[in-house]
Amino acid sequence: MTTLPYTSSSSTTSTPSTGSAPVMRARPVLHTTIDPSALRRSLELEWQLVLDGVTAKQESLRDGTATDATEALLQLQLEELRSLDVALLRHETGVCDVCSSCGHQIDDKRLTVLPTAVRCDSCAQR
Repeated sequence: MTTLPYTSSSSTTSTPSTGSAPVMRARPVLHTTIDPSALRRSLELEWQLVLDGVTAKQESLRDGTATDATEALLQLQLEELRSLDVALLRHETGVCDVCSSCGHQIDDKRLTVLPTAVRCDSCAQR
């Protein structure tokens, strides 16, 4: 039986666990012009939407109505949840705008389009 790492019930709202996220290397904290609270709200909303999709797919696995496509989508959504967990951890530790590869600042435009970005444009293209 496969262990499903994310579960939710309709009566409670889950929050991401930071205990399983990778440890980030110490980097200088840079500041963006993006409103940090707006970025965090965006990440949390996306996290909850993805979690709701995961929960629905887990239910279809349990009741036997899942297809191969459902299982593939579940795996993609679990990967997205992991990315969102990392982004939220980076936000909490104040390094959400620092490239994890080179330490330079991640451009505000990139973070606006891809709030889960952990690398700057240059490093992402390598």
